[in-house]
Amino acid sequence: MTKRCKKYDVLTVREEIAERMTKQGYLYYDWNASLEDASRQNDPEKLLQNARESTLGRRRIIMLGHDAVYNTTICLQSLIDEFPEYQMLPLDDTVEPIQFSMK
Repeated sequence: MTKRCKKYDVLTVREEIAERMTKQGYLYYDWNASLEDASRQNDPEKLLQNARESTLGRRRIIMLGHDAVYNTTICLQSLIDEFPEYQMLPLDDTVEPIQFSMK
């Protein structure tokens, strides 16, 4: 007999994790733009297109990208060059977090 995994409400779990992290003094960041580099269609030009499309109209951006994806490293310099109006900074406690709505 196969055991079935208990289904969880993703929003509730995310809310619980965020609440616990905050109580323990952690500062967490979500993203509001993405390279979509974890998808199968992740050639460098497609990643740059995804970056362009997901940043439209946004003043503050935290871009999701994965350092383990080869094509992300290939297009990184082009990505930096293409968005001179943005600063590329490490995430630390001086950067105001972007966090997904929990509602």
